[in-house]
Amino acid sequence: IDAILSVNRSVAKVYHPEADARLIAQAPALLAALRQIEDMTIDYVATDKAAGHIAKVAREAIEAAKS
Repeated sequence: IDAILSVNRSVAKVYHPEADARLIAQAPALLAALRQIEDMTIDYVATDKAAGHIAKVAREAIEAAKS
């Protein structure tokens, strides 16, 4: 969670308690997405299919964190 908040603050360049609260609430989903990405990377090392799927999972995690 600290790493997620640190990145959020670095990107936003400002502290947003509401955004941080949303990110904390989404932390389990974000961690699950990261684990899925890790598993896919191991399974599909450097293939175009994996890269596309990894990008999709990352986009979905980012969108979930925004809402």
